[in-house]
Order: sequence, then structure tokens, then C-alpha cells
Amino acid sequence: MDTMQYHCEELEWWGSTYDYVIMHHATAPLCDESDIRSAFKTMVRNDADFIISMCKSPIALNVAQPVPEDKWVKGWFPKEYRGLNRQELPVRYELDNNIYMGKWDIFKHNKDYWESKIMMYEMPIEKRADIDTEDDFRWAERQFVMNRIRQENTIISDFIKRISERAWGSIMRAKNYE
Repeated sequence: MDTMQYHCEELEWWGSTYDYVIMHHATAPLCDESDIRSAFKTMVRNDADFIISMCKSPIALNVAQPVPEDKWVKGWFPKEYRGLNRQELPVRYELDNNIYMGKWDIFKHNKDYWESKIMMYEMPIEKRADIDTEDDFRWAERQFVMNRIRQENTIISDFIKRISERAWGSIMRAKNYE
């Protein structure tokens, strides 16, 4: 966050301060304006000082942790999860590197936002992307296309529904005149 602190100080030097600041990574391209607006509204509505986006973890069995260098994993899997089906385990969330938003003071003074009144904003899993490698880029590109197709299918579906409702209404009115 040193970069954010620098920019807050720079803005103040030029006579500009703001109530809130957002840090959004260029490597998280699937997050859009509606996500940022929704996260901001959630933060303000709940009187939070900071909000960070997370998504449900896709990790099977909700366990991800270091493995010893020798690769022996005796006792590695938590006892409380042994014998349970994945569906019986608690839902886990992970940081998705999309939205870090908070009050100006937190960024300006480089405060530990984890110690502030921080809350989680749930980002839809289909918008989870953090591009660090070529494989990440290809995955994000495919996800972007899939998200576009979903949007277009929703638009087409809504259009067909409206046309059908109008057609059905016209048929019913015509029957009433008979």
C-alpha cells in the first residue's frame, strides 16, 4: 500500500482529498463498474471503513495449505473434515484481488486495513481473475467471453419473454372481442 500512501500525499499536496479511495489492480480485468458501485454502496450502507472483495473458494474440500518439502503429508488433512462430504463443509472464501476500497485516512497513513472496520464484498466467482501468468491471461480471456455470452443470452431471453407476454396479451384481448 506504499504506492497508495504516496498518491494520497501527492493529491493532498495539490490540494485534493477524498472521503474514499479504491485500489483496483489492472491484473483483475473482469471486475466492472457495477461491482465497484455495489461494493461502495455495501461499505457505506454498513458504515464500514474498508471493504475487500472475496469469492467463494473453488478449492475442493476447502483445504489449501503448505506441504512439507519432503512431501510426507501424514496429519496434513484437518481431523474435523475427515469423513465428511465436501457439501457438508463450511463455505470458504478467498481474496480475489479485485477491490480494495476504504476511507482516505487508511490509505494515507498506510494503516493495516485488516484492523479497521473491514467487511467482505462477495464477488461472483465468474469475475474472479488475477492475471500473473500467460495461463491466467488465457483463463481470464475465456471467462470474459463466457461472461459476455451469459449477458447476451440474458438479453435475448428477456426480449423473447417480453415479446411472448405481449403476444399472449394480444391473443387474450382478441379472444375477449369475439
